[in-house]
Amino acid sequence: MKKFQVTKRVDAYSNYVGVIEARSVDEAVKKARSNGDTTVYSHDGWSEFDDFDIFPEEVVLLEDDGIDDDAMGDGIEAIIRVELSGPERDVTLAALRMWQHSPEHARVPYADISHNGHSTCLPDDEIDNLCERINI
Repeated sequence: MKKFQVTKRVDAYSNYVGVIEARSVDEAVKKARSNGDTTVYSHDGWSEFDDFDIFPEEVVLLEDDGIDDDAMGDGIEAIIRVELSGPERDVTLAALRMWQHSPEHARVPYADISHNGHSTCLPDDEIDNLCERINI
């Protein structure tokens, strides 16, 4: 998720700045404008405003984890990035292929550790897709 610095101008002449986690500038502005906003703001100078307002053109992106949260489909708990050396990639691919080509009954003892106790293991077609993604 991205983090944005949002300026909230409150009361007459007082600017406050706080950091809000959001997927976009619009979402950060909406969160800042909401009555349930729990962001901690610090004083950041003075301006002439009789009420508070949020200015989208002044929102600054502070941090971006590079993950498009909207692109994560159902069942995806997290996206991790791992840098593998050539030999590490080869061993990972070989292990996946060995798992994929092992008889179903041989997979059972390893099923619990292979998916952290969640539902079922990857079917063969998803292992194919994973191998293709790793072997770039």
